[in-house]
Amino acid sequence: MAGFRIDVRSNVKRVAAEFRAMRTDIADKATTRALNRALDKVATETGREVRKEYNVKLSAVRSALKKRRAHSKRLEANMIVEGVRLGLIEFDARWRSGMPIGASVRVKTAAGRKSIRGAFIAQMRSGRIDVFRRRGKKRLKIDKLDTLSIPQAVMNKIVLEALEHIAVDTFNKNLEQQLRFLSGGRMR
Repeated sequence: MAGFRIDVRSNVKRVAAEFRAMRTDIADKATTRALNRALDKVATETGREVRKEYNVKLSAVRSALKKRRAHSKRLEANMIVEGVRLGLIEFDARWRSGMPIGASVRVKTAAGRKSIRGAFIAQMRSGRIDVFRRRGKKRLKIDKLDTLSIPQAVMNKIVLEALEHIAVDTFNKNLEQQLRFLSGGRMR
């Protein structure tokens, strides 16, 4: 009677190590994807949330955002908000020659229009159109009128809380979806 023996214990450690590596790879890939989707969602919602509070153009908000996406070697996604103070022209400025009060703007969406005494809209030699006000009695001393920057608008308590809530919810939902997808739907 001939017998044979198959020893599967020798492969168990190797298979278990490969399975752990595969699970780590799946978790890393799912985390990377979830982070990047959350980053994209937060960038989109930043424009919406800022515009709920401030009457600024969406293009001004978008141009201030820089995204650093996550990848396999760096499981971290960042959104950097940069920018200088915005000119009042970005806030629906209006002026007609001969207006007795000056130019008017609407900075906050909930507030009404505010008039700025002595302000006017002009185009500079560079082609830039903005809101200005004369300084002193001489005609050529004018100042460009600025207001808040996009980073300041994002740091508004209401805007920041909304973005944090959106980021956490989006990441958690997408992480679960990606883990389920990458594991072949075996997760519950």
